[in-house]
Amino acid sequence: MRFAFLILLSLSPSLIAAPALPPDNRATVEALRQAAEFLETADIDPDELAGLWCKVAELRHRIGDRRGAIKAIERACEIVEGVGGGPREWRPMLLACARMGETDKALELAGHFPEDGNNVPEERGFMLWRAVREAARAGRFRVAEEIADRNEHEDFWLISWQEIRSLEIVARFKKGDTEAAIRMAMALPTAWGKLWALVGTPTDQPADDITELDDSIADMQLLANDKAGARRSAMTALALIPDLGPGEKPSAVVAVIRILCLLDDIREARKVMVRYLDARPRKENYWNDELLARSHLAAAEVRAGRDEAALAFLKDFDRPEDQAFLLQVIALDQARAGRREVSTMNFARAIERAALADDRDPYLSGIIEAQALAGDFDGATWTAQYFRCGLLLEKIIFLQSKTGDFDGARMIFHTIPSDRYWIGNILPQIARMQGAAGQPAAVREWAAKLDDPRRRAAVLIGLAEGLCQSPGKPGGK
Repeated sequence: MRFAFLILLSLSPSLIAAPALPPDNRATVEALRQAAEFLETADIDPDELAGLWCKVAELRHRIGDRRGAIKAIERACEIVEGVGGGPREWRPMLLACARMGETDKALELAGHFPEDGNNVPEERGFMLWRAVREAARAGRFRVAEEIADRNEHEDFWLISWQEIRSLEIVARFKKGDTEAAIRMAMALPTAWGKLWALVGTPTDQPADDITELDDSIADMQLLANDKAGARRSAMTALALIPDLGPGEKPSAVVAVIRILCLLDDIREARKVMVRYLDARPRKENYWNDELLARSHLAAAEVRAGRDEAALAFLKDFDRPEDQAFLLQVIALDQARAGRREVSTMNFARAIERAALADDRDPYLSGIIEAQALAGDFDGATWTAQYFRCGLLLEKIIFLQSKTGDFDGARMIFHTIPSDRYWIGNILPQIARMQGAAGQPAAVREWAAKLDDPRRRAAVLIGLAEGLCQSPGKPGGK
């Protein structure tokens, strides 16, 4: 089976990055040097410390300092080994090595994961698949292939190869080779693989922005304003649906509807929904397909200025959480269309319904994220704090930093009780975006005022990432 599958895969050779002149990263090197000093002397939780060393390693690798990168990974390994860490603690090093293209080290670290067990995310097959995905997303397709071939779990081996080829197709498209990308997509051995490459896969997470572009060919065509090409991709994918298995069809239908709605082709999207989804019996385990299809249509109706048509979908669902999700989608697109007053009203209705759900947290999380995406950071923060959805504050801080309001993002951070997760994940994000926005001096000033060496190290690592330049670009100051 594997031999035949690999013959088909060999039709598409791996991408090879073009050589480039090394950039000037002196500011990055200095920030990393200062961060390393704090990491070596501060009293930091071992898990957090190992994770920060992994960040240092990846930045060292990005600027061409492979020796420094390996040294940082080895330091992280020493820390985890010293406390007798289990699979969860070894995960950051494995994934960092995959992203850096350090195949041998990644495979060595995979030995810390059991071949099987009660917890799938800690099994070796699952983690090798995760490593493949990280390597492929970093554009290291040959590394991803080598790791995939060492995966002895049949299902994860197959998924790994499908993901490699799908991401490679997207990379081809991004490099401007559209025809080759489409040929590669249609040469994939399964109908599902072809469809995945053409239109992507729909999210089933209520916290995601359903209008955000993905990495499929159709998404890339939309990003390039090639609406005719995106429509061709969607219709080609639609023609593949009859070849799918019963368990694959619903998600594929939603994926096609998503692209058609992003094209504002509401009529065709409704036809697809009626043909494939409305005739199916209503079963609780299928609610995501029907809800997601209608949410994409509702967003398109709002963009067309037909709020009543969007709100009419609410009557198709009885559960308050389903109605909350639809209202969240509608409110976000109303805000983006400049209809702030009615958007605020529908966000309030969404919160009211989500609060009635048995498992309300995922739906409240989605609403909070949508409020932040709509630019209502005060409203999002209030909702998160009132319902104690503290983890969503990270997303709010990220989105607020993305708008350039770094002081506002820091103010939200200071309302959070000190915790290693917040320090190691949020502070570097703020520092990275502010440094990349041309304000490294402000980040250095911020770092200098911090008494906690953990926080200083985290901010300096974020600054280093913000200043880290791609090949051929000038360095930061």
